[in-house]
Amino acid sequence: MNYLRNLLLFVLIPISTDVFCERIYVVVNENNVQEIDAEVVKQIYSDKVSFWKNGEGILVFELPVKSNAREKFAQNILNKSAISTQRDWSNRFVNNTIKNEVKMKPQRLVAKFVSLKESAIGYVSESEINNLNGLKIVMIID
Repeated sequence: MNYLRNLLLFVLIPISTDVFCERIYVVVNENNVQEIDAEVVKQIYSDKVSFWKNGEGILVFELPVKSNAREKFAQNILNKSAISTQRDWSNRFVNNTIKNEVKMKPQRLVAKFVSLKESAIGYVSESEINNLNGLKIVMIID
């Protein structure tokens, strides 16, 4: 019985941690000419910056809370858990202090929507970027 339990742990652990270890790509529309670094991404996702330098409002795409990619993004960029970042967004919404327009979409749609909207920013895991048509990668989180 212990043999089966250990075998299951050996098989299942690499699958779950491998998904979490996937690269995360922060993407914008290919026509976006803004200079974007890790600090700008952090300010956008912390709701401290809501306009690009050209004055256009930023459309922020966020992944569902249970997404491994969101957890990795939140931990690496915001130094918080995904649930904590969602709580922050929710509190700002309820208190009517939210600045950025935030859309929560599944990964398979984020790249598509960002490619269609010049003012958008989003992030997806490596496995979800099928092609980069209309997108520009501004940051990679290993």
